[in-house]
Amino acid sequence: MVNARLNIICGNCGSKEMFTYNIVEEMDDDTEELIRVVYVGCDNCHTIYCLNDYAKQFANNKSE
Repeated sequence: MVNARLNIICGNCGSKEMFTYNIVEEMDDDTEELIRVVYVGCDNCHTIYCLNDYAKQFANNKSE
């Protein structure tokens, strides 16, 4: 495996260094199952992004 870099840049203000994240369990509207949801927030402009909107969850990383 290659040492890949993940770059996160805020789409609103362009900040690339001021981020926090939160992982929560929420009910999926389609399947009515609990899923883990990752929120990333820009501490510069206070925009909140849901990573689940942009990336698929690993199949073996579901809530137990």
